[in-house]
Amino acid sequence: MNEKVLVAYGSTNGSTAEIAERVGEILAKEGLAVDVLPAADATDLAPYGAVLLGSGLYAGHWQRDARRFARRHRKAREV
Repeated sequence: MNEKVLVAYGSTNGSTAEIAERVGEILAKEGLAVDVLPAADATDLAPYGAVLLGSGLYAGHWQRDARRFARRHRKAREV
């Protein structure tokens, strides 16, 4: 497995971004190469062996950029 991990997030007010950064730090301490990016900026999944996607909830829905990311990449390397 490619040991590079993408932590993508959708955040409007910044709290989810902070959590994503922390998750990235923990994964890096475990020896993984990690990129932490806003979901809107994460366009190419080819370099990654794993993707974590997180979002804040707004009126019971994921943040817009996270929803778009999930739709755009829903068929990427299905296992």
